[in-house]
Amino acid sequence: HPDSGIAEGARAEVCTDCGTITVSVSHDDALRPGVIDLPFVEGTQALHLLNPDAADPWTGTPTLDGVTAEIRVVSD
Repeated sequence: HPDSGIAEGARAEVCTDCGTITVSVSHDDALRPGVIDLPFVEGTQALHLLNPDAADPWTGTPTLDGVTAEIRVVSD
């Protein structure tokens, strides 16, 4: 979100209990402040942030929403 205090285009680490990835920041003012939105498609590094044990019991699909994460700037 533009109010995050993180510059557009900055390199940042997104960390969860399951992993850390490095991303380029792109603001989207349609998101609520404090929300991180990443593409979770097969082959992307974002999948390393998900807990494989936290899956839908019927489909086995990993939980994609409500994952607690922290973001920290690596470079502006």
